[in-house]
Amino acid sequence: MTDPTPVPGPDDVAPATVSGPRAARTLRVAFVTDRIGGLSSADAGAALATGWNARRPSDDLAVVPIGAAGAGLLEAYADLVGAPISVATSPRDSSLLLQVATAQTVLVGVEVSPSRPAADADPSREASSAPWGEAIARAVAEARDIRTLVVDLGGCRARDGGAGLLAALGASADVPLDRGIAGLAGLSTIDITGVRRALAGVERLVAVVPADQADRVLLGMRGVASLHGVTLREDGLAWDPADLLAAEGSLERLAHLLAPESPDAPGFGACGGTGFALAALGATVTTASAWLDEAIGLSATIGEADVVVTGAGAYDFAHRGGETVAAVVAMAGAAMRPVVAVAGFVTISAREMRSHGLDAAYAVRPGVPGETVVVERAELEEMGRRVARTWAG
Repeated sequence: MTDPTPVPGPDDVAPATVSGPRAARTLRVAFVTDRIGGLSSADAGAALATGWNARRPSDDLAVVPIGAAGAGLLEAYADLVGAPISVATSPRDSSLLLQVATAQTVLVGVEVSPSRPAADADPSREASSAPWGEAIARAVAEARDIRTLVVDLGGCRARDGGAGLLAALGASADVPLDRGIAGLAGLSTIDITGVRRALAGVERLVAVVPADQADRVLLGMRGVASLHGVTLREDGLAWDPADLLAAEGSLERLAHLLAPESPDAPGFGACGGTGFALAALGATVTTASAWLDEAIGLSATIGEADVVVTGAGAYDFAHRGGETVAAVVAMAGAAMRPVVAVAGFVTISAREMRSHGLDAAYAVRPGVPGETVVVERAELEEMGRRVARTWAG
C-alpha cells in the first residue's frame, strides 16, 4: 500500500507520544466527506473514522454522509436515514427515476440516460425536464400524503424552464411542453390545474440545485439562454443568435404565464430554468448542504466537533474539492472549528490550502488534475490514523 502523503499543515509532524490536556481529553470528531476515490461518502467517512478510532479509541466520532445535487446526494441521504434507493425506469427515454422515502420526507432524482449527439450538435435544444416530473409523479402516486418532497435537480441538462416537468405532472398547453426549448416556440397558453391536483398531498416542496447554479436567474444577460450561448462558444459548437433570442422569448412567455407577478430571482435559472418551474409551484430552491443542514442539523454537528474531517476525490485550486467540501469548510469556519481534508490527490500548496479555509489537506497519493484516483478502504483507514496522530496525538 502506498504511504499516504499529506500536504504539510499545522503540527504536521507530531511526536510519538503526547502528554498534557490534548492527549488526555476526549475529542469530538465529525467526519463529513464527499465520495473519495470510488468509495461512497458513508464508506469513506467510516474508513477514516475506523483509522482514527484505532489511534484514539476513547474519542467521540460522528460520520455524516453528504453529497451534492446530482453527485451523491441520494446515496448519502439513503445512508443517513437507512433507507434503500428505489429505482424505476422512465418510459420516455430509459432514464432512471430514483427515490429515497421516509415517513416524513421523500427525495427524488434522475440518472439521465446517456445520449450520443452529433459532434457539432447542440443536444439541449430538445432535451426535456420531463423525467424529473415523472420522478415526482411516481413519488406522489406511491404515497398519499408527503410532508416534504425534495427534488434533486442535479444532472438536468434541459433548458426548457421546467416545461417538461410540468407536462409529466399533467400540465397542458397550445404547444408541446415535453420537447425541450425548441418545442416551446409560439407558446401562448398553459394550464397547470392537473399539476396542482397531483401535488395536493404535498405539504412542502423543495428543489435542490448545484451550488454553482443557486444564484442563476431565468432571463436576461445572465439568464438561461444567454449563459447557454456562452457555453456553446466555449465548447466550439455551432450557435445561432436567432435561436438564443427565440429561446429567451419562449422562457419569457413561460414565466409570464406561470408567475406573472413574481420577479426573476436567484435559483430560477438553475438547471435550465427547472428551478423556476418548481418555484412557481411553491418550492424553495436551495443547495444540498443547506437542505441537509435544515434536515439533520449539519452545521450544529460540525459546530459541536473539536475537529472536522472532510474529503473528496481530488483537491486542486480550481475545484477546491467541490461544493461539498466548500460547504463543510464554510460551516466549520463559521463555528471556528479546525477542518482538515483528505483527498485522493492534492495539487495545491499549504498557503493556497489555508486561503481556502482549510487547516490541512492530506493526499492519499500523488496525482495530477483530471486523473481518476481509486482509493482503497485500507488506505483511508491508514489516513485516519495519521490525521488522528497529527491533530490529537
